[in-house]
This record gives sequence, structure tokens and C-alpha cells, in this order.
Amino acid sequence: MARVVIVSEILNDSVAQLILGLYQQRQDVLFITGQSQRGPVLDSLRPHVQVMTPFKKWNAFEVPRSLQPISQFAPDVWHFVFANSDSLPTFAHWMLAAFARTIPRQILIASLLQEGLWKSSFRKAHLQLFDALTFSTRMQMMRFKREKGIPRHCLTEVLMPSPTPFQMDESVKELTNNIRYEVKDLAKHLKPFVLFVGSVQVEHLQELDVAARLIQETRFLLQGQRPKYMEHLHFAPHLSNAEMVFLAESAKGIVTAFGDFSMEEIKYYWSLADRASIPILASPEQAERVPGFCIPGKTGWVLQDDIKSLREVLLENPQLLLKKEPATTRHDFSDHSFNQLIRLYHKAYEKRWA
Repeated sequence: MARVVIVSEILNDSVAQLILGLYQQRQDVLFITGQSQRGPVLDSLRPHVQVMTPFKKWNAFEVPRSLQPISQFAPDVWHFVFANSDSLPTFAHWMLAAFARTIPRQILIASLLQEGLWKSSFRKAHLQLFDALTFSTRMQMMRFKREKGIPRHCLTEVLMPSPTPFQMDESVKELTNNIRYEVKDLAKHLKPFVLFVGSVQVEHLQELDVAARLIQETRFLLQGQRPKYMEHLHFAPHLSNAEMVFLAESAKGIVTAFGDFSMEEIKYYWSLADRASIPILASPEQAERVPGFCIPGKTGWVLQDDIKSLREVLLENPQLLLKKEPATTRHDFSDHSFNQLIRLYHKAYEKRWA
């Protein structure tokens, strides 16, 4: 079990999930944040981890009061989290990291959860203090490498912020019993069907129409208006969030492979599939970009060859049966990230101190 100090100026969902995930992995966690973050979310962490709020302005004068309790905690890992695009190193970050750098047998990790303005030499120099850096996407990591922002001695890893379990907001709860009749009727008459999410490009529609004609056991339901000459595809326009939940629960799989999604959209569709306990059919780019999003045979399939692969999967496995029940493997997405993170802690320690 490692003793981990998490330092973050901001407490958002991603930071809270990181803290709770480490706690659930039986790591001993001390969370350091600012006084402005006090509230219900911070209070919800207190039963599980130690919490300190010594900073008001995050300046150098506020650092000394935090050093003694941190030293008593005796961390193995200092993990600095820059949680959004406005999160950048302050003088307090500099002093804490410089202090930690002088202590034997301790390592420093920085997580850059979103794109930020790291181009200045002052900010890039701060990263020299760290043993490893994590990024939310491979594209973000490659951009940093091109801009020569990653120190040579640093290990790097792509770790997507862990998604929270799917929770319907109040508007969805209110609408769940008021799904439009045509949507209910569509789901009833189409079963069994797979739900395509996002906007499918026009060049794929004709091939999908041919595939739908060949695969009689499964119908294809897409979002949007029906184009002309698409005889075997079905469309559902203007879906509300509640209707997406309803259709996912009626579908036997969610196809994300033909859409271009933001990280938040990917987390949403993962949660949608998680809640409905159905597999995801993703593109290779999505699977590579977000480790754990789609694990072949466990939580879904990666369509290496677009529509050809989709056709093969549906012909060979019409029921889209997984090797294990989705309910027993759905935690792989978050567990995968936390296992990677803990391995990164060990690798960074071995590289610096072994």
C-alpha cells in the first residue's frame, strides 16, 4: 500500500474519482486543496481520506504551514493534479514540488487532465521536477511531445479520468415516464436492434443499408432524419437524454465506431452502456485513445475494418454475447486506469531510486 498525497487547486468530479479510486485500491491518501473548495463534495471525501485545506491564495507564504502535517503523513508519492484548462502551477505548487524533490525515496507525478497554456518556459520548467506525467488523451500527450514540453527523464502515460457511474439527472427522471409514443413504438417493433450514436457520415450510410439488408436478425437504429433511398435503416430524430436511456435499455448493443466524439461524450456513452449492461462496438481509434473504453470480448468489440467488421461480428454472434456478463466486467474501465496508475507509481519509483 502506497501513501499518496494528492495536490489539486480544484476539486471536480475527475479529482474526486481519482481520490476515491485510489482509496478503493487500498492506497492511503492525503488530499490537499484550497479553502475555496470546502463544501459537500469535499465533506463526502473526509470519511475515506485525510483532507487539508491550507491554501487561500496558493502563494509561497502559505506553504510552510502545510509541510509539517505532510511530513508526518510520510508520503511515498506526491501526485499533483491540474484538473482543467485554468489549472496551472502557482508558487505554492513550485515550493511543494521542490520540497518533495529533496526527500529520498519519494516520487512526484503530475496529471494534466485538460489542455492548458503550458507553453511558457516558467510552466514547462515546473514539469522538470516530476518523475512521470499523465495525460487524458494520446493526442494531448503527442502535442506536448511535439512542443518539447515533456522532460526527457519523465515517464508518460495516458490515463482517462475515471467515469462516474451513470446517474440520471432530475430532468431525465421526470421524462422517463413520458417517452414519446413514437420512440416507444419504434423500440418495440425494431427489437432486436443495435443503437448507432452520433452522426454517421453519408459515405457510410449506403454500406450500412446494404449490411442491414444482409443481416436479418438485427436492425440498425440511427440518430437523425431518414435520408432518401435508405430502405433498411431506421432513424430516430431529436432524441432527448431520457429517450437515449430508454433506447439503450431496449438495444442489444451501442455502436460508437462511426462517430467523432469528445472525451465527455465517450464517458457518457460508456455510462449509457454500463447502465443498460450492453456491449459497445467501437473504432480502433476510440479504443486506443481511451484505454478500457472497449475491451474485446469483455465489454464489446473493436471494429478494425468498419462496416465489414460490424457485419462479421453480427453474423458470427447475432446476440452479441460477451465472454462474461457485462455486469461482472464493467468496472474494467475504471479499474484499468487505476491499475495503470499504480503500475506507473512503481515504475517511476524503480527508475529513480532502484
